Amino acid sequence: MTYMLLKDTKTEVQCLLRKEHISAAEVKKGDETVVVYLAGGQTLHLTHEQSQQFVQLIKDHMQPA
Repeated sequence: MTYMLLKDTKTEVQCLLRKEHISAAEVKKGDETVVVYLAGGQTLHLTHEQSQQFVQLIKDHMQPA
């Protein structure tokens, strides 16, 4: 079981996501924010700083093709 901790220092908001619960993620190019779709049907809109952390964590764990 692995977790992903996303912090926003400006608003002091933290999200602790279990990677197994993420079913999809949408990166919006215009403002570079991320919307995370969870397995239970919930939608999570990340702040700009959280979005950057999310994308970096995903890139770090991707397997080369």
